[in-house]
Amino acid sequence: MRNLVMYCGLMVVGILSLAAGCGGDPNVEGAKLALTLDEVNYDEYYGKLDQAIAADPANAEAYEVKGKLLQRQAGEVKDPAQHTEIVKKMVEAYGKALEITPGSPSVIQQLRQAYVAEFQLGFQAFNRGRENTEAYTEAVTFFQNTSVIQPDSAAPYVNAAYAMINAGMSDQAIPTFEKAISLGESEADTYVLLSNLYLQNQQTGEAIALLEKGRDMYPDKPELQSQLLNAYISSGQMERARQVYKEAVEREPDNKLYHYNYGTLLLEAEEYDAAEAEFRAAIRLDPEYGVAYYNLGATFVNKAVSVNDEISVKDDALRQNRSTLSSSQVTQAEGELEALAEQRKSFFEQAIEPLEKARDLQVAAGEEAALTCNALFTAYVQSGMQEKAEEAAACAGIDLN
Repeated sequence: MRNLVMYCGLMVVGILSLAAGCGGDPNVEGAKLALTLDEVNYDEYYGKLDQAIAADPANAEAYEVKGKLLQRQAGEVKDPAQHTEIVKKMVEAYGKALEITPGSPSVIQQLRQAYVAEFQLGFQAFNRGRENTEAYTEAVTFFQNTSVIQPDSAAPYVNAAYAMINAGMSDQAIPTFEKAISLGESEADTYVLLSNLYLQNQQTGEAIALLEKGRDMYPDKPELQSQLLNAYISSGQMERARQVYKEAVEREPDNKLYHYNYGTLLLEAEEYDAAEAEFRAAIRLDPEYGVAYYNLGATFVNKAVSVNDEISVKDDALRQNRSTLSSSQVTQAEGELEALAEQRKSFFEQAIEPLEKARDLQVAAGEEAALTCNALFTAYVQSGMQEKAEEAAACAGIDLN
């Protein structure tokens, strides 16, 4: 609010001082007086100012007054395309004034006011986009105008890119985000959004490079970590990913995200014991780490499934070869199957506690728990816990009838 008051005060002082002038070019003085009128014939006064500039190309005041008239007219024109053309002419006029009188406080102040005005128009259009998606395109235009006014600022490009995404202009959002980053934008959300656009556009290398930079800047941001992990996996760079997170865990053993991501990669590689150790390390660092509990439970479920596959192979072999085996060989094979069945059940039982914890944390946070309940249903059934299996089925939306 203090900034807005300051702007208004400066603007009023500027108008009063202009109205008081009487000794300069009559064309310029007439245009200055026009700024105080309720209605202005803009073309008439632009013509007068152009005459003053033709007579004296170094007339900084003429350029400044022209910029102010254009700035006022831009505020009256609602059509985005026409508005943009006027803004461009305004910036050109103020630019000429600054070339003649570098650092002019009054011109710089006017440009700041114009910058704020375009930003406000952009935000208003963006908010209208919730009801009418065409307004997002208008927001893009207004935010692009702010970048014309202040080309060295990253914020206009970031906001324009957001509006582009909502307007269905994702391809244009990529270079716009890139421009923002080149100007110093470094918010984690920007890195995540741009990397997601890269991945959608099959620019995996660009996504990984950006996310690795973001990871180093924000080691505790789960969105960046997750996106980088997805980028590695989608590009098939599993070994690189494992090495990166192995080194990260060794370098920062108290970073739960590094343990979790490394564990996820190990789980993907079916290295279950190593994955279990990483998820347990993450949980020790954060006892309320829901996804780590889920993946720990998933590790035991996958162990059980792996044992089940081994049972299927051995059982098929026994069926096919039973007639050729001695009774002792059959007994031995059946004993191995029973041992494996017990091991499978044990793994399902071990999955229950972390999955229950994951479910409880999800429910407490108001998050969707169906996937976790589905895994719990399988674990309960395989562990002979029928009543709990029915509860999990209801949670998972499984019809038992």
